[in-house]
Order: sequence, then structure tokens, then C-alpha cells
Amino acid sequence: MDDLAKQIAEKVTADTKYFTAVIGFVGVILGALTTIIGNIILHKLGAKKERQQEILKRELDRLYKLEEIAGEITEWASSYQLDNTSNGLQNRFHSFCVAAGTFRKYPKLKQAIRDLNQCAMIIVDEGKNGFHASKEKRELEEKYQIFLNEFEAVLNGIKT
Repeated sequence: MDDLAKQIAEKVTADTKYFTAVIGFVGVILGALTTIIGNIILHKLGAKKERQQEILKRELDRLYKLEEIAGEITEWASSYQLDNTSNGLQNRFHSFCVAAGTFRKYPKLKQAIRDLNQCAMIIVDEGKNGFHASKEKRELEEKYQIFLNEFEAVLNGIKT
């Protein structure tokens, strides 16, 4: 009886040896495919996030450059000591004016840029004629504060 049981066990083992190997091989293949698909998905998600981060970085760089130009123009227009006829100032006014168009997707910021630019240009133009009024300079500071408020609102509204 022991021999019979031993023969049956050997036959079952021999018959299932190949089946076990096939199942093991299929398991390895499925595991490899799962890993490959997972890596592809992770790569695509990572690339998308990286692209979004780059877009965000560029937008923030543009905004901070805009803030710098606004501060320079405000200081230039309100200072008696700076040369209001220089090409540097004219280039900044041009850049700031063009910025209103490049930030059209933020309507309130665009309007604040226009208002600040116009007020500063009026003060500079009046300064060329020897006229310096503190009322206009207070208005310039008010326009600059409105610009800063809109600037902050845009920064806070950008998705991080």
C-alpha cells in the first residue's frame, strides 16, 4: 500500500511539475507587466507635474519682474533727483505699458498697470516742465498701492 501511495504521489508530482512552472512563469510575466505599466503611469504623472511646475515658475517670474518695474517707475516718477528724460525710464515705461497686454488674463491687474503707468507718465511729463505737485505724487502712491493689492490677489489666486 505504501508503494502504491508513493507511486501516486510521484505521478501527481510529475504531472504538476510543469503546471507549477507555467503558473510561476505567468506570475513573473504579470508582475513584470504590472511594474512596467506602473512605471509608465508614474512617469506620465511626474512629467505632467513637472510641466505644471515650470509653467508656474515662469508665471511667477513674470509677475515678480512686473513688480520690480512698477517699483522702479514709481520711484523714478516721484524722485526729483533722477533723470526723467533718460532712455532707461522710457524703456521701463514701454515695458510696463506692454505688460498690461501680457497680463490681460488678470483684468484688475491689467487696469492697475494702466492706471499706475498713466499716473507716473503724467508726473514725469509735468516734471520735465518744472512742475512737481505733491497731490499727483500722493495719487501715484495710491495707484501703486492699488497695483500691489491686485498683484497680491493674483499671486494668491495662482494654483501652487
